[in-house]
Amino acid sequence: FNEPMDEGSLNTITNYNIDNGVGNPSSAEAEGPDFLCAIITFPALDTGVVYSLTISSLSDCSGNIMSGSESRELVIGKEGQPFDIVINEIFSDPEPSFGLPAGEFVELYNRSSTAISLNGWTLSDASRSTTLGAFTLTPGAYVIIVDEDFVSDYQTFGAVLEVPSLPDLGISQDEVSIRDASGVLIDQLRYERSWYRDADKDDGGYTLERIDPDFVNCNNSLNWIASNASIGGTPGTVNSAAGDFIDADAPSVVSLEIVDSVTLRLFFNEPMDLVSLDNPLAYEVNQSIGNPLAISVSEELPDQVVLLFDPGLQDQITYE
Repeated sequence: FNEPMDEGSLNTITNYNIDNGVGNPSSAEAEGPDFLCAIITFPALDTGVVYSLTISSLSDCSGNIMSGSESRELVIGKEGQPFDIVINEIFSDPEPSFGLPAGEFVELYNRSSTAISLNGWTLSDASRSTTLGAFTLTPGAYVIIVDEDFVSDYQTFGAVLEVPSLPDLGISQDEVSIRDASGVLIDQLRYERSWYRDADKDDGGYTLERIDPDFVNCNNSLNWIASNASIGGTPGTVNSAAGDFIDADAPSVVSLEIVDSVTLRLFFNEPMDLVSLDNPLAYEVNQSIGNPLAISVSEELPDQVVLLFDPGLQDQITYE
């Protein structure tokens, strides 16, 4: 509290209440000698649920009673699943500035219905990673991840999560991913300058915004675009380009690499569904080679598949 409190009022359990059926604490104990703090004990709270603690009727050591009541949000974040949290906006080129601070940022959005703890998660680009500290992201909320040098600059825009050193996001292209504390991939994207789709904005000062945060699994470049905000971006709030995105275009193979006589690698024009990539009946080589013996797919490289054949390919023969 902001001043020494009356010990008796701090010890009165009816002065505290948590919603969602929890009720009053089982005990309340004032901590002396100044009684600036009280420890209140409740039954175990469910993870992922946002509770409200209401405090009322407390008095200070002079007998002045609180006017009305005050509420504080309580939440114990649960573990997230892939795509519960998505990378929603990135700022890789802050110069020139149109109103945003000079520091890069990555914005995360919780598209799930539960509060999720980000403690121990890692944010990575193609060359470096950083570990996130204690932070619980509530449903429908955003958090701006920034280098420690730019915390105060971004706090006016919304919730900020400070890291000692934000990965240096590439201007022309980069790969950004988030993993939970166990190393499970939650979301990733590999962006390029062409994703801005605006020759003026891709020179700097504008963020890349995700159009539809509920379009997951595939990092389609058309689900990203330069921000329409006059200041260059929308950190901590709904993206200026927010809307529905539907991918109605069928994928295609853009190239094929012969790794060796028994191994082929296919490259597609967009991220693919990994289950469909892992189907051996989806591939067949003529000249009695047939379907692949084994297939290798990777969630980090969803636009590629490696195929292993037996028998292998022979020199001077054209295959399809």
